[in-house]
Amino acid sequence: MKIAGFLCRSLWPEFLRFKSANYCKGNQHGSQIYGRATWYNEIYVIVYTWYFLNEWATSRQGWQTCALWVDNPDNVSPNILAVSVSSPNRRFTKHLYPKPPTVDGTNVKLRYFLNDWAMPLFEVEITDLKGGFQDLIMWQQLTEEARCALNQTSYGNRQMPINENNFWTTLEEAYPSE
Repeated sequence: MKIAGFLCRSLWPEFLRFKSANYCKGNQHGSQIYGRATWYNEIYVIVYTWYFLNEWATSRQGWQTCALWVDNPDNVSPNILAVSVSSPNRRFTKHLYPKPPTVDGTNVKLRYFLNDWAMPLFEVEITDLKGGFQDLIMWQQLTEEARCALNQTSYGNRQMPINENNFWTTLEEAYPSE
């Protein structure tokens, strides 16, 4: 996503045509990770979503999503109540009260990997492996043009999880229940 709402696609002919122009080389925030936060059913949730180009031979692009549910974002160290991560079929795996080694303070460790199913797909899961941090751009930090593009662009069966059309459905699907 470019600041003016230009969406980078992974369609090979366009990639070759735009490669020299560097249209899809990062963005001003250095990130393709988007976030959106709100209160939902009296729990504060921050939804993170990653956009990946060419996830697999059968997929031009894909979104991976993680919802982090905390008790109170105003606390210096909010308690993590649950982590919900999307799977390739858009269902969420829910982890209630995650603890070390998958949690380090107020940080949950995630990894992006290729599963070994009969039809391999990329997905995100919680992990105990050490990693790094990545830049995040929150929904309200995006320009109006960028939000409009994310609201109006069709991704086939892989919908942008935090746009105006899908955000509340994403929360409902990711909601942790005991």
